[in-house]
Amino acid sequence: MAKVHRAHLRADIKRQLRREVGYGCPFPGCRKPFLTYHHFDPPWGVGRRHDPNGMIAICLEHHAQADRGVYSIQDLRALKQGIHSADGVKGHFPWTKREFLVRVGGCYVGRSGAQATIVLNSSQGAVVQLRRNQEGLLALSFCLAAPDGESEVVMEDNVLLGDPAEIHDLVADTGATQLRIWWAKKSVGLQLKFARVSHQELELMLERDRARGMKAWTKCRNAGGFEIDCDGDDVVSSTVLAWATKNCLDDEGRIPLVDIDQARVCLPGRPPLVIRDGVSPVLRFSAAIECGVGFALDGGVGGFSI
Repeated sequence: MAKVHRAHLRADIKRQLRREVGYGCPFPGCRKPFLTYHHFDPPWGVGRRHDPNGMIAICLEHHAQADRGVYSIQDLRALKQGIHSADGVKGHFPWTKREFLVRVGGCYVGRSGAQATIVLNSSQGAVVQLRRNQEGLLALSFCLAAPDGESEVVMEDNVLLGDPAEIHDLVADTGATQLRIWWAKKSVGLQLKFARVSHQELELMLERDRARGMKAWTKCRNAGGFEIDCDGDDVVSSTVLAWATKNCLDDEGRIPLVDIDQARVCLPGRPPLVIRDGVSPVLRFSAAIECGVGFALDGGVGGFSI
């Protein structure tokens, strides 16, 4: 019989356990989205198997307490069988820096010294923005409407507030560096991470985004879409590198990066906008540097420059 490893937990079991607790730790007053998977009936040391009926998704703090016998099987079973929704999920992400470079679907935003930087804007207002707190450090805020048009996922100054009535999955890693939300099985609502990257890592990222942008532009042109002049690609890369080096380097020579790799933005009266290889058909590999507003999604106020 093949040996079962504790770390080799199937994705479908993880998703089932997250949904059971409404994507947040089920202990009263907790609701953190940074979940781990605890074996309690039987404990891992006894059963050494991944039986979702005897497992529960809880945060690291409560997992450590459960491992030390603070809670009985009956305690954990009652939590597992309780009724939980994403409505109360609340998690603080420790992403505060003096300056950030923001990557959104292969495009870049940077603005130094501003009290607020709107990354994505619509006629309804800011969709994603950075705001300074009382300590003068930037924190992330966003408001993403769900496809049902009646609920949304919100982050206010690095605090995630879950409120979607219909959600397929929500994953926040225990290190509070990544957040992924799915509206449906193949519909990524948001794929977001925080990182501190080196100058070389940023150069490689820019080169990959440039290649992705070129591929998307070629596909658009072949389909009879926009004709795009790509001569400015080198200017985009050099401008982003220069701005990040001047404004963002920390004491270890790394650049704080908010990376929105994918997003699905639902705007009233319009089909959902998928941000992945650019933020629109004509903005594939671009930079909004030292602009009051980054990228406009629906003809609202916004601009871009390189």
